[in-house]
Amino acid sequence: MPDAVLAALLAVLPGAPLPLPATASADALPRIAAAEPQEPARGSTRWFDWEAPQDIVAEVRPMTLLADEELQRILDWLEIESAPRGTIVWVESREDLEQELGFDAPDWFAAVTQPAQGRIVVALRAAPDRSSLLQTFRHELVHWAMLGLGEEAWARLPAWFHEGVAETWADQRVLAGMGVPLGWRAFTGDLPLLSDFREEFGDEPYRAAEGYALAHAFVQRLVRRHGRELLPGMMDDLAAGRSLEESLVARTGLASVTHEQALRAELSSVGRLLGEVYPQFFLLLALFTVAVFPFVLRARRRRRAELTAQWGESDSDDALDADDGQADDRWLNLK
Repeated sequence: MPDAVLAALLAVLPGAPLPLPATASADALPRIAAAEPQEPARGSTRWFDWEAPQDIVAEVRPMTLLADEELQRILDWLEIESAPRGTIVWVESREDLEQELGFDAPDWFAAVTQPAQGRIVVALRAAPDRSSLLQTFRHELVHWAMLGLGEEAWARLPAWFHEGVAETWADQRVLAGMGVPLGWRAFTGDLPLLSDFREEFGDEPYRAAEGYALAHAFVQRLVRRHGRELLPGMMDDLAAGRSLEESLVARTGLASVTHEQALRAELSSVGRLLGEVYPQFFLLLALFTVAVFPFVLRARRRRRAELTAQWGESDSDDALDADDGQADDRWLNLK
């Protein structure tokens, strides 16, 4: 069989080795082998199996090894007996995250919990800094802990409640570094409803941040008004098959709509507005100072030039003493 025909057949056979030209030297072989993708590093902890690209293992290993301890603290906080075993998949970039998920993720995604696949996928470089990455990881572990309620109960919960509970634990107040003025939005009547975030938070980062902040404020207010034991009690109700509304009414005597109305009243209060405006006032003052400084400096230079000109005129002969032609310095000798 001619060499050209043999090479063509090898090229179309699945898994067939790539034929090397006869002129390829032995030195080229190591370079070809090095281009092959590396197998990810893998390991196991009590609650999780994990995997990560070899070149980021040193960065993600500390957080991975803390996952068991953090998950146990969350289970104790919510008084959930146990959570299913899962996998933590570390990737490097947002592009890698989308490739791993198999769909185009919103720009604000840095990690995703996928109960059906039994895993948490985290992008190392998607968070702005290491502290934010840790907060994001803690946030996702809350979602995983709540799988201890059972997948059916977990799936019935609105998205805003999932995120509100996770934000309350992780205290990740803002998304992608954006502060959200809930007070002013509530005061003007432009704040969206929690029901707008029942299924998802959308693709637009600011709207997602607003939804997260609102859900966080709702759950925080519940805990503040009804005590730390409220959430564990609600978890018991949810695991027993009750809906979120049934649990809220049973535990607090009020439905979510009434709680949300009270929250909006708090957010639009004068105290809340002042709390939001106060830090911004000094920021605006600093920006104003920076903006007007060049004009002030220019005016000072012009005034100094005018004064210099005036003093120059004062040094003329007309400014000397009329009697002897000397400056009058007699005041220097006064006792």
